[in-house]
Amino acid sequence: MELCEDLLVEILSRLPFKSLARFKCVSRSWRALISGGDLRRRLPLLPAGLFVHAPRDGDGGEPRYATACAGAGGLEFCDMSFFPLTETARVVDACEGLLLYRSLAAASVMYVACPATRRWVALPVPRREAQLPLLAFDPADSGGKPSPHYHVVCFVAWQERGATVDVFSSETGAWAERDAVFGGVEASSLSPTTHYRGGVLHVLAYPDRVVLMDLAATTSTTVASCRLAPRLPDNVDAGARLGHSRGRLHYAKCDGERLRVWALDDNDADASPGSCQWILTNTIRVNEITINGGRWAASEVKFLAFHPDMADVVYLSSSEGKVASCDMRKKEIVSSWKLGAEHHVVRFWLLGFSSGLMSCLGGEQACQIASAS
Repeated sequence: MELCEDLLVEILSRLPFKSLARFKCVSRSWRALISGGDLRRRLPLLPAGLFVHAPRDGDGGEPRYATACAGAGGLEFCDMSFFPLTETARVVDACEGLLLYRSLAAASVMYVACPATRRWVALPVPRREAQLPLLAFDPADSGGKPSPHYHVVCFVAWQERGATVDVFSSETGAWAERDAVFGGVEASSLSPTTHYRGGVLHVLAYPDRVVLMDLAATTSTTVASCRLAPRLPDNVDAGARLGHSRGRLHYAKCDGERLRVWALDDNDADASPGSCQWILTNTIRVNEITINGGRWAASEVKFLAFHPDMADVVYLSSSEGKVASCDMRKKEIVSSWKLGAEHHVVRFWLLGFSSGLMSCLGGEQACQIASAS
């Protein structure tokens, strides 16, 4: 009996992420169906990220990749046995389901691994020693269409208001050295908080700026194009984050007890960059948040991420060891996962079943070990 496509989509939408990854190998028609937009829109987003175990009486260890367990209310740490260099390389960054490793023996030797597909690749060695390597990956990079390509950005030399950057593109398979001028922002004011979307690396800078570096344009010019977003409505600090939701850039500030979110009002295509402004969209205090009709028992929270499709939904971690999605307008917890107070969030994202992610690291240079567990 042959199932109709609608019924097959209904069945596949109820399967776990790993099963879908395997079923893409069944046939070309199944690959096209699973990669298609109809199925991807029906699949739930999977909270995932890097977490480090830091007991109160110790210094912590290597960051570990984990995803939320379906229906279990906890987090499942991923088996990284497919990557044979875990003893000789350390995770230095992560972005949207990809991990960037750096060799302990040689700082310029780097690898990119994808736990979802259990593939990894060794990057070509850059011409200069890599400093501050950043991983930039957006599975829906090409105008909303799935893209398997990523960038690795290394700052190799600093200037007063700029830097020389070495940018690796997985599309070209090569490094390209470019000069970046930060639009009057001093290089020393850049913060470690970054966000990547649509080919643009967003970097928070003290006290109240966002530097936008266009990585997509670095393949055809010797200059990395940079511009500034409108001044932020509140100063950057350790609790500040950037992200996109419903196609708009958002800025969040969380001091542990209060969370505020602004959106950049740039919907007018004819508006000049200077006329765009930040609009406060939500503000909430931790003691106002409820769960199952009662008050959420969280004394202090940290902001993690925005939901890409629901502007009022954000992801938070609590000092009591929980990760939760919160509807700010309703002031209630939608779902939560037990993390444990001894684990701290290093990077966090929402993993969608994207053909961009599933195709990433799939070229001839990729290394794949057996099948997923």
